Amino acid sequence: MTACRAAQNRCRRLSPSKKDKVEKAPAVLWCCGGGVHNKALMDAIRDRCGRATKHSPWSECDVRASTAELGAPPDWMEAMAFAWFAKNT
Repeated sequence: MTACRAAQNRCRRLSPSKKDKVEKAPAVLWCCGGGVHNKALMDAIRDRCGRATKHSPWSECDVRASTAELGAPPDWMEAMAFAWFAKNT
């Protein structure tokens, strides 16, 4: 599966039509990985959350540009996850 297809599938899951499957969306959606450098992808995610109806839990979700705001470089997330797995298994 390409990164683009995975992103499209993820955006579909954010769709207001799936609101019955999500009772409460996160207050903030932090993005990481190479996709944060893809303006079209980030715009699509923001657009999908922004088009959520007021009855959808996603309508209040704040889509952040990247985990860099938290001090975690978005391009390092996979490496950090594997390091954590290695330490804890």
